[in-house]
Amino acid sequence: MEDHVNRAPRLGLYRSIKLRISIKQVEAGTLHVHIGRVFHLDQIAEAHRSMEENSAGGKIVVVTS
Repeated sequence: MEDHVNRAPRLGLYRSIKLRISIKQVEAGTLHVHIGRVFHLDQIAEAHRSMEENSAGGKIVVVTS
């Protein structure tokens, strides 16, 4: 149990660093994301199934308007 507690702060730092790197890539226009499927909000169940089945072939985008 103690090992898990000791790892928690490092995991938070790792995520923070990864987030800062991603923000810099977005700002620089160098972050490239493959969008596999786009769903409308009324198709959210299908979007969730696609995510669970890992069948989107990339990131899933849900459009709300």
